[in-house]
Amino acid sequence: MRVRSWVRLRRPAVALIAVVSLLLGVVAVSGATPAGAASKGTYTFLYSGDFTGATMAYTQAEVLGLKVAIKQINAKGGIQGRKVVLETQNDQNNPTTAVSLLEQKLTSGQKPDAMYPGGSSEVTQALLPILTRNKILGIDATSSDTLNNPKKYPYYFGDSELSEQTVPPYVIEAKAKGYKKIGMIYGNDVSGQASMQGFKSAFQKAGMTFVSTSFPDTAVDLTPQLEQLKAQNPDMVIFSGYGVPTLYILKSRAQISWDAPFYGDLLSSAFPIATTMPSSSLHNVFVETTKAFVAGNPAATGNPVLDKFVADAKALGGQQVLSNIGAGVTGVGYNALVIVNYAANQAKSTNGQTLAKTLESLNKAKAPVPWVSYGSKSQFGNFYYTSKNHYPNVFPNGFIFVAPGTYNSDGLYVPGTGS
Repeated sequence: MRVRSWVRLRRPAVALIAVVSLLLGVVAVSGATPAGAASKGTYTFLYSGDFTGATMAYTQAEVLGLKVAIKQINAKGGIQGRKVVLETQNDQNNPTTAVSLLEQKLTSGQKPDAMYPGGSSEVTQALLPILTRNKILGIDATSSDTLNNPKKYPYYFGDSELSEQTVPPYVIEAKAKGYKKIGMIYGNDVSGQASMQGFKSAFQKAGMTFVSTSFPDTAVDLTPQLEQLKAQNPDMVIFSGYGVPTLYILKSRAQISWDAPFYGDLLSSAFPIATTMPSSSLHNVFVETTKAFVAGNPAATGNPVLDKFVADAKALGGQQVLSNIGAGVTGVGYNALVIVNYAANQAKSTNGQTLAKTLESLNKAKAPVPWVSYGSKSQFGNFYYTSKNHYPNVFPNGFIFVAPGTYNSDGLYVPGTGS
């Protein structure tokens, strides 16, 4: 769940930042060589993310997932016999910083074998030209539709759904409830704008009226935007925010006493709404989440790959991360390396160009599939990329709307008792 896609924050998320001190020291996995000292005997995977800013809690969840994948892969001899080494760079969710750090690394001869190029679409967008120029394989969970351009970015792949792929369930929900006019509030940045366009197109195609308003990433009081949206009297409101903006949206909603049905997008579900907002302020509030990570759902029960992933995450000291951020965000880090390893096993190679071509024609995996996002049988989606699509194929039945809840000890989402 990802994500996943995703990051647009600039201000400290106090409730979330508290959980990350457990993992802040992670820069490499056991057995790692010094930064950039990749050799024929090691496979260097570089993670670019925010380790000291407002989104570091989510960064640490993704890194935890990568550590689990590395532990499992190295236990079986590495990627084609090469021990996987994790390196990180602290881009502080800033595209300029991310580009500068990567260019410094490449200039000094420290070229990674593959890379997780950022925790936000803005950062990923800035790094992709460098990856393309240097023929470095990239895979992450950012979700702006503009990133899915195999012709322009042949070495980049997404391991979380595109923004547009999360939209169909909302149209189905609106039709079922008889809603005719849909409102949306979103962050005014690359990710938010792409998300808004996806919703707008889908609802208009369904014959519904669509109205929207945006907010700057630095905003903490969103009552003006919500008042503007309320004046247009929508039947249903979609709110899009990753982390703290989600809290500001709902606080501002409560402040103006607006009780219209509010539906959070997949980004919003990662934020611990139920633990940061009183239940009285969450009436008629719902969030979208993936069935594969909902506690009690068959897709999240009896899946040996998910069970081992959770157990290994706990063994690496990740219990608090699972309980606060969830297995969904942690899972996209895990999937990134699992997918690379799967392609390498098929290609019998670790060459970036070879792997990029192989990823476009992956053999179908037998159940239980090795990744953890779409069910043990890929019943909710899959990672079978093509030369025209470098993102997962996600099915509408893979999503569910629930009352804001919490994560259990395994990182699975426990829906609230009702809205």
